[in-house]
Amino acid sequence: MNIHPQTLATAGAGEQLARKIRTRPFTLAEVLLAFGIFGIMIASSVTLYSYIIFTDSWLMNRNAAVNIAQAQMDYLRTVDMANLQYANETEHEVNASGEATANGGFFRTTTVTPDASGTFCNVQIMVRVPALLKRPEQRMTFASVVMDRALINNLD
Repeated sequence: MNIHPQTLATAGAGEQLARKIRTRPFTLAEVLLAFGIFGIMIASSVTLYSYIIFTDSWLMNRNAAVNIAQAQMDYLRTVDMANLQYANETEHEVNASGEATANGGFFRTTTVTPDASGTFCNVQIMVRVPALLKRPEQRMTFASVVMDRALINNLD
């Protein structure tokens, strides 16, 4: 295999040039550009992180509101139909478990409307979720129908 001498000389020069390029220091402009790109990446990740924290807090409060309403609805289903109409409550402050406390952070309102026949009641539970990070408070309303257990047993 014959290789032209000029090719060998060019290959050696290329290696020397590559070695020379790798060992030269970075210029000030290159360093500033790298810091600028790094700064933009950090700023965008901090913004994304704060949004993730807000969303997580909002979802946790929403989940707690659903649990509060579900617990109240489960309780109302155990109340006798004759006494269910008296289960209305004005806004009560409750904790995430649905227990009435002074500094619970959630506010629950229950409205029970019996029908004329007395066989079922329309139940509406509103849970007010506190404001987060200068965002407005959330109001979530849950509605259901509670039927007389004796009527349900007669249907079977």
